Amino acid sequence: MSNKPKITYLLGAGASAFAVPTIKYFHLLLEKFRLEVNTKLQKVKLSEIERQKVEEKLKLIDEITSFATVDTWARKLFLSKDPKYKQVKELISLFLIYSQFGCTDSIGQIISDQKRMNQAGLLHLSDIEKTQLELMFQRPLDPRYDLFIGSILKHDKSNDILRFPDNINVISWNYDSQFESSLKSFSKSEILRENKMKFEVNKLNGSANFTMVDIDDRSEEAFHFYNNISKNRNFFPRLISILAEQYEYKSEFENNLKFAWEMQTDIITSVSNIIANTDILVVIGYTFPSFNQEVERELFRRNSSIQKVYYQIPENEYEGLLERLKGTIFKGDEIPTYINGGNRVALGSILPVKLVNIKDMNQFYIPNEFYI
Repeated sequence: MSNKPKITYLLGAGASAFAVPTIKYFHLLLEKFRLEVNTKLQKVKLSEIERQKVEEKLKLIDEITSFATVDTWARKLFLSKDPKYKQVKELISLFLIYSQFGCTDSIGQIISDQKRMNQAGLLHLSDIEKTQLELMFQRPLDPRYDLFIGSILKHDKSNDILRFPDNINVISWNYDSQFESSLKSFSKSEILRENKMKFEVNKLNGSANFTMVDIDDRSEEAFHFYNNISKNRNFFPRLISILAEQYEYKSEFENNLKFAWEMQTDIITSVSNIIANTDILVVIGYTFPSFNQEVERELFRRNSSIQKVYYQIPENEYEGLLERLKGTIFKGDEIPTYINGGNRVALGSILPVKLVNIKDMNQFYIPNEFYI
C-alpha cells in the first residue's frame, strides 16, 4: 500500500436513507406521491387526453406495490418487452425527484391511515419511527453528505479553490442526486466547473432526472436540486408536464435513470478500473441485491489490490449480508489461496482481506488510513 492509499466508496440506498425512501418505505410513500399529484392536478390546466395520461401512469403504483421491489417488477417488464416498462421508469424517476425536493405537504395524513399502513406492512411503527419518516420526506438532502464532504474537502489557498482528495473515488448504485447536491452547496457557483472542483460521482444507474432536448437539439437537465427547500418549490409544474407528456417547445424528455441490466460498457470499464486500483473499499448502506450480481462480477473481475473492506451497515444486518459481500469480491475459481503453516488455505478458512463492520450509521465512515 502506498503512502496515500486509494480509497473507494461504494454507496447503496442506505447512504441516502435519511432523505430518500428505502425499500421499506417505498410503497407507502408512492401513495403519498399519488395523493399530492392528484391534489396539484386540480390547479393545473390540462386537456382531457393529458389528464388521462397522468391517471394511467399513477395507476401503475397499484401494480408496483404487488412486488417486493420496484426493480423486480421493472426487470420482469424489461424481459417480457412490456410497453409499460418505459412508463414505470418515468414514474420512478419522478417519484425520486419528488422525494428529494422535500414533500410539500405533511405525511401525517397517510401515516394515520391504518389501511394503507397495513398494506405497506408498517402498521406497528413506533412514534419515533413515524417522526423519522416524516423528517425523511421533508428533507431535500441527507445531512450525512454535507458532514462527509465538508470533512474531506481541501482548500487550495494558492488558488482559493476547493479540491476533492485525489485518492478518493465514489461509486454509487443510487438513482438520487444527494452527493452532487451536497457537493454543489460547497461551491461558490451553482456550476461546479466554475469553481474548478473536478470531481464526479460514478453513477452506475444514472440519475433520477430528465434531459430536455429542444427543437434545435440543445439540451439541459429538467430538474436542478438545491440543499434548500424554498428553492425547490417550483418543481411540481414540470413534474406534472412530464407525466402528462405536455412538452411545450421541447421535442423530448430523455429519462436519465438506468437499471443495472441497461448499463453501458464504458461506465462498467471505468468503474472496473477504479476498483482494480483500490486499496481500501468503504461500502455504505449497500445490500448486494441479486439483480446487480452480473454487473458486479464484471466490476470486481480484475480486483487484486483491495486489502481492507469497511462495511457500514447496521450490526443486525451484517452477518446476513457478509456472504454476499465476499461473493462479490471473490468469485468461484478466483477465490484466493495462500500458504499458512505449510498448507495452502482458501478464502473460506482465513480471509486475507480484512473485513470491518462499521455499526454507527449517523455519519459516513472515514478510514483512519485517509489521514496518512
